[in-house]
Amino acid sequence: MENPFELALMTIVSQEYVKKHIVHGTSRWVASPGTMEEVVSLVRLASEYGKSVTPIGALRRLGTLFKDGQAELWIETERLCSIIEYSPEDMVITVGAGMRLCDLQHELLKFNQFLPVDPIGDVDETLGGIVATNAWGPSRALYGTLRDHVIGTRTVLANGDVVRTGGRVVKNVAGYDLTKLLVGSFGSLGVMIEITLRVRPYPTQRTVTLLSGSVADVDRVRAELMDATLIPSVFECVNTSLARTLTSSLGTHGALGTHGSLTLAVGCDEPEEGTAFQEGVLRAWSSSYSLEILTFTSEQTAVLWEDYHMTLRTAATILRVQGKPSTLIEIAGTLLAAVNQERMWLSGCIPAGVLRLFFAADDDAVALVTACVSHLTACGLSLHYEKLPADHHDFPSVSQEIAIPDSKQTVHRLIYQAFDPAGLFSSTRLGGA
Repeated sequence: MENPFELALMTIVSQEYVKKHIVHGTSRWVASPGTMEEVVSLVRLASEYGKSVTPIGALRRLGTLFKDGQAELWIETERLCSIIEYSPEDMVITVGAGMRLCDLQHELLKFNQFLPVDPIGDVDETLGGIVATNAWGPSRALYGTLRDHVIGTRTVLANGDVVRTGGRVVKNVAGYDLTKLLVGSFGSLGVMIEITLRVRPYPTQRTVTLLSGSVADVDRVRAELMDATLIPSVFECVNTSLARTLTSSLGTHGALGTHGSLTLAVGCDEPEEGTAFQEGVLRAWSSSYSLEILTFTSEQTAVLWEDYHMTLRTAATILRVQGKPSTLIEIAGTLLAAVNQERMWLSGCIPAGVLRLFFAADDDAVALVTACVSHLTACGLSLHYEKLPADHHDFPSVSQEIAIPDSKQTVHRLIYQAFDPAGLFSSTRLGGA
């Protein structure tokens, strides 16, 4: 017997765009609308039938949404992938939320522009999914996160209303900035269907310098760099295992890790004169603190960061550690001294004070993650899983799940009551998002 809800879905989008996806043994409906009107109709249909809803991009970031995939209808925005408006002279572009980041970058490059975000994830990730999770990568050190680049959205709310937040101009400061509320909301406030972005001119060259040595010496350079007037485009610490993986294709990995267990990656997006000045300062510091130093050309840098993303996106588990910029190197050093660093990758954005640990899908993953969680929890740090495998029941719980203050819970509930009183989008979230 046909399911009435499924039949109703097929009257809104054709049968080929309605499918079922199995999550933890339970089937969920996935509908892929191609227009704003279809998104509105799907949301209103779900409300009518009392079905919970989660917007998704291309099924790439399900591990970041929630652990058990409880939503009964997933609205996939992958077909909403067109460029709606692009003004290269104003460096502003409006696109459908289903557009892939790689396709956007390709179009922008035609005008020597780019969106300066490099999230660690699948190459097919959509902008809607990246914005919803506020995903970021090493470029955050200079360019910030998507909260700094999204200037407007068009969003379908739980009652089917379509609202615009922000605008299509950079100078848009009237009223409360609802756009920043939606960025990082994990789809718990509505379905984003359009996104307006501020883009940047593409740098004339992009280089990176690696400095490798003992934890103490690397930390001294970290302190020097934070006090200096340099403007690094990347300011990342990585463990030796990851550094050697990244540089192996360039044939320069032999010098890394000879003095210790950490490597500092310092990027530069400045013109030739600025790049030469920054490299000179870094070389002076490497000499003062007995660090191994490797510098890379723009072409080599592109290969290195491509390898960085290709390597880390294979991780089955990602554990995020929130610390302070001034203590991040020390935290990384004590952790690597306590566990087997050859079985995981470590990458930390110094200015953000965020350390991320990447674990492969092997038999020892649970034991290694458990050891890391135990060590970091004992240090009083805030932990959060950014990604978990489908079968994650043996993984230890982390502090983020039990440490949401009552005041924040109250604010969350008030926001969701205003946006989604029936809990159409937010009923499956802890504390909302």
